[in-house]
Amino acid sequence: MKYFEIIKEGFRVANRNLAVLLTQVLAGIVMLFFFLLLTVIFVLAAISAVPSLNLQTLSTDNLSGLVKTSLTLVAAGALLVIIFVLAVAFITAFVHSGNLGCMLKTARKKARGFTTGEFFASGGRSVWAMLGLYIIWGVVTLFAAFVFGAVGATGYQAVLSPLMVEGRRVLAFSLGVPFITALILGGLLFLFFVYAGWTFSAIILVGEGLGASSSLGASYRFIKKNFWDALLFALLMFALVFFANILWNIATMPFHITKETDPSVAAGLLPVVLFGLLLQMYIGLIARSGFVVFYIDRTTPAPPADAGFSAPSGTISGPDNAPESPSDAGPPQENSPES
Repeated sequence: MKYFEIIKEGFRVANRNLAVLLTQVLAGIVMLFFFLLLTVIFVLAAISAVPSLNLQTLSTDNLSGLVKTSLTLVAAGALLVIIFVLAVAFITAFVHSGNLGCMLKTARKKARGFTTGEFFASGGRSVWAMLGLYIIWGVVTLFAAFVFGAVGATGYQAVLSPLMVEGRRVLAFSLGVPFITALILGGLLFLFFVYAGWTFSAIILVGEGLGASSSLGASYRFIKKNFWDALLFALLMFALVFFANILWNIATMPFHITKETDPSVAAGLLPVVLFGLLLQMYIGLIARSGFVVFYIDRTTPAPPADAGFSAPSGTISGPDNAPESPSDAGPPQENSPES
């Protein structure tokens, strides 16, 4: 399929799975409610700890009790933050897996669109593997950021800065431009690897039923086999999402300008902000659907060619041109003496 056909099919898959946007909104509401619940629990724990402190006298026992209470509240706050992060990761992984399962079935023509049964089946089947994939990509991203930062800082401090201090600016410029260019190109290549690799590995994880590490390896092999094809398509989808973000920022700029100076005008522009947010989510859904269609198209083997026997030149024996029977051909002709 051509890119235009893939995007067209991605529109079809996205429009048949508009309920994906609803699941994302509901997941956001659940996470917000859970955050407020944990916040209330922490505030109530802090309020209950205040009466036990006697701040009228600053004795050693009071100071010790204040330190213990403070440390207890800090530990409780850290525990609640960890619980919240784990809950958010679980909800996100479940919703992500369920939505991908519905889009994959739709793209493979095995379902007409989003179904709650497929959503919960795919989510329950792949949630733990998706969580593992989150952890792997998080570690990879942090490690790559550390490497790029270390290389950039080392190159500047060890080479470029001493040359500039010594007054050798031309040499520093001659070395600095290729160094910075190579660093930027490496960063862009890594961004492509993260964007495409993360997207394809999640699709493979849900679509093929693989684990986190296996889907990561399969994603690497798929990108390696279709490098330039995947690179161009990923750039196309990235540009689509990027321009959607720009349009959303332009549309919501009046709201951000007036929310501090004129709250009443900002309140009137709130529907525009919500519409822009939904439009941004819809563009993201189209991009994900396009990646799903691209992966299915590039991994589906071509139908086998017609294996029928080619007819030899000349007469083909068959019912319509079978040799005549003796009864139909008439009596055999005797050779005449003249022949």
